[in-house]
Amino acid sequence: MNLIKKYIPYFLFIFAILALLYFSFENLEESPATWMDEGIIIQTARNFSDSGISGIRIDPDTVVSAGYVTTSYPVTLPIANIFSIFGISLFNARIVMAVFILLLVFSSLFWLRKNISSKIWILTLSSLLIVTFPPLYGHGKNVLGEIPGLFFLFTSMISLEYAYNSYFDSLIFLRKKIILTAITCILLGLTIVTKPTLIVLIPAIFIVLLFYIIKYRSSINIYRKDSIIIFISGIIFFLLPIIFWISFQFHGETIREILSIYANPHSTDVIESILINLKRFITEGQPIYTFLMTMVWTFILFIRIKRKEIIKISELILYLFSILIFLAYLRTVGYYRYFFLGEFITLVMLVPNLLYLLNRNIYKIICTITIIILIGIQSYQLIYTGWTAQYRNSNQSYLLREFLGNIPSDKEIFIYQAPELVTFIKHENYSQFMDITSTIRVGSTSIDRLMKKLPDIIATNSQYTDIIKRLGRNIYTEYNLISKYQFFYKK
Repeated sequence: MNLIKKYIPYFLFIFAILALLYFSFENLEESPATWMDEGIIIQTARNFSDSGISGIRIDPDTVVSAGYVTTSYPVTLPIANIFSIFGISLFNARIVMAVFILLLVFSSLFWLRKNISSKIWILTLSSLLIVTFPPLYGHGKNVLGEIPGLFFLFTSMISLEYAYNSYFDSLIFLRKKIILTAITCILLGLTIVTKPTLIVLIPAIFIVLLFYIIKYRSSINIYRKDSIIIFISGIIFFLLPIIFWISFQFHGETIREILSIYANPHSTDVIESILINLKRFITEGQPIYTFLMTMVWTFILFIRIKRKEIIKISELILYLFSILIFLAYLRTVGYYRYFFLGEFITLVMLVPNLLYLLNRNIYKIICTITIIILIGIQSYQLIYTGWTAQYRNSNQSYLLREFLGNIPSDKEIFIYQAPELVTFIKHENYSQFMDITSTIRVGSTSIDRLMKKLPDIIATNSQYTDIIKRLGRNIYTEYNLISKYQFFYKK
């Protein structure tokens, strides 16, 4: 009996990994449904695979810059390579994303084990809580930057701990310290360029490092030769991924245009957005869950600091980063995806935080039951009500692939406000137009092609049917409807 009890957490951990594999690769092409942002990102990978330019094709002969796309080469380059080898398809793109999901879970659990707790029950319960978290797959299976960005973030924090500890070890040669610093800074650079929302990592690191320098100033000499060499090498290696990002991502944009795109892409009223999003944290389920997890972490962190316990530098950075992500979220249009980065980090810390102060068995039992209930609720959402679950029996991608994939290359297709449809087209004889935000419009010249009757087929979201009828001036007629997409043929 004791032997069985001893191995229960190991069996549960294996079960968690099997569940992770299943839900990461389950019905990849259909669940969840593809949409605009994913379609745009896939197009940048597709065009790089075809022409070596990370851009958006607006007509058969023109590829324009995709500087407004906020997911970059750490995601699109692997997908472009897969496209070059196995062909262009939604399935091939999402295979890369499924691998990123696995890498994120393993890296976050490894960081948890090395820096917070190595107790098997904490790791097991944490793994179950993570792999049953529906947004992990809702945001992760789509081609987006959040999951890869978090993967690079956790790997950079793992590397940071090794680099930071090596600095105080006189037995470690300077060369090894520089190598550890270089690896850490390259990973930090990759983190930020994967999803520029992660740029708040820079002030988080700066504040925490400043805190540690002040706290340990007696044992740190920032002016000694070794420190200066390590610092300069760190800056250089940190800038390398960023310099490559600028050359890869942007093609002709001015600094002002770049800043305007990333500062407020939706051109929202900041004060109004803050008030609306603050309300969400007390009225809507997922923001409330995130808020409570953050409060638990804040409370436990305060107690640990008060007790003068040693807090790992990476934990403080991740905590402050999460807070900054939540603050940055307040000024956005309010999509939950925009605070997912901090939400996932607080989820990783939830189990060790809840179990921290529980010295009495009765409290441990209550807390464990609470965690099990949360795992149960998440599991139900993942299987029955979550975003991926809603599309479990969908065949939309199959129908689109069969229809668009069989249109011959001598027929030009015009895509209106549905860039995700380009993924299913097998040739480059297409044009497109899209309003991404109120200030970002792509492919205006393609409207002229439509007015000149150049496209043979028009494809759009059915909500824009009336616009196409007006632009087409009775030249095009409705032909086919697949799910929410309406197709028109030239009369």
